[in-house]
Amino acid sequence: MTALPNSLPVAQGEVVTPRIAVVIPARNRRGSLPRTLESVLSDPRRDIELVVVDDASDDGTEAYLASLADPRLAWRRLLVRSGANRARNEGAALTSAPLIAFLDSDDAFCPGRIERLIAFFDANPDIACTIDGFSDVADRRRRLHLLPDPTPDADR
Repeated sequence: MTALPNSLPVAQGEVVTPRIAVVIPARNRRGSLPRTLESVLSDPRRDIELVVVDDASDDGTEAYLASLADPRLAWRRLLVRSGANRARNEGAALTSAPLIAFLDSDDAFCPGRIERLIAFFDANPDIACTIDGFSDVADRRRRLHLLPDPTPDADR
């Protein structure tokens, strides 16, 4: 089990304060985690914390996470299966980043996603959270799932 640092060392003498944390709950996702983690770690930003909470996996997830060396990655293993919501809460509690994005362990961020999230919250400081639509890619087809009106009226 590794503890999440409050800041991430990038180079000797240089410290980066986390701007955003991406929290990923994982239970027996050894097969899908490489793609999921790469979708975050391929971003060149150094001020990202990637927090993975292994929910007592028994498929080699722990060994895979232990083999990774990116300084933006921190992970914790829950010894007793507790469910994805508990894993998300554990991950959120580990970070000091002002923004938290949740990503499922079998999903991936599209390129530029982190930058768009940061820009959105910078431009809208009065907004506390968002819920997004998503793209479903299956059988070589892409389908966009939109959510209902993002700003409901006061009656709703």
